[in-house]
Amino acid sequence: MVEATATVITDTSFGRVLPRKLVALVLCAFGVCFSFLFCFNWGFTYFDVVDHYLAIYLLFTLGVLQSFGAGWIYQMEETIRDLNKVTVWVNLIGYWTVLLPLALIAYFAFPNDSWMAIPIFWGCQIIVWIISFATSKVSFSVWYGRVWLLGMRKLSRAIAKPSTGG
Repeated sequence: MVEATATVITDTSFGRVLPRKLVALVLCAFGVCFSFLFCFNWGFTYFDVVDHYLAIYLLFTLGVLQSFGAGWIYQMEETIRDLNKVTVWVNLIGYWTVLLPLALIAYFAFPNDSWMAIPIFWGCQIIVWIISFATSKVSFSVWYGRVWLLGMRKLSRAIAKPSTGG
């Protein structure tokens, strides 16, 4: 975990000026200070709570954010530069502003009937796609490849390229 965090920090503009060993030292010192909390009477209870929230909520959030970054942010500037900016933002905002509140409402307000969120989500997405395609003023194949798939097509080809030898 230290190596992954140090890599992220040293890849940023402010982290490039810091030596990597110093970043690792600060991260380890931070970890040591917070691990002392596990050494006292309530340490096991505290560990159980931290483990629960890290394993369930943080990993889920990280998965969603990684998917967001890979699928929506990667190649976004290039697509906006080549096509209509409104087209990309309609698709982006239309997807996430429907998905996040609808998932929370379905899970917490209607736990027994949460399946109803699925057709509602897809109905809203069809409307968003129609608006996005209408504002793009390009052919469907161009819109599908550049806006709907955004960075995923280029990213999938870049990942598969080393395995195919091409």
